[in-house]
Amino acid sequence: MAARIPLERHAVLKRPFTELPEWPLHNAAREALIKASANSAELFLAEVAHEGIEAVMAEHCDALGASRRWDHGEDGVLVDAVFEAYRHWCDVSGSKAFKKEGLGQHIRLAFASADRHRITADGVRSWAYRGLPRKGRS
Repeated sequence: MAARIPLERHAVLKRPFTELPEWPLHNAAREALIKASANSAELFLAEVAHEGIEAVMAEHCDALGASRRWDHGEDGVLVDAVFEAYRHWCDVSGSKAFKKEGLGQHIRLAFASADRHRITADGVRSWAYRGLPRKGRS
């Protein structure tokens, strides 16, 4: 039978408690694993939360060459434009895209204050998201 190490000589117990994680599994490897297991909508919306919808839309709508106006100020951002930016983001990142309804469900979960409503944009009735973060939390 192996000899037991006395508790007072154990290396972990000699370290100050400030160096110990609050929970053994809260570390960088766990965070990387969580990020790797996130779906494409969660990753896209994390980018929206971090950078803001304006920055994400500008990057992906410019890449798409979209000439249609997507930002309607207080009325919100067109649902179709957000979905097109999301699909472009998925193509660039190599992720599988959800359908428009699936992205909408993830938006409602990620941004509780956001809502979807009808607007008249350029003479056409469209759906828009109001309440998405404009600026990121940099």
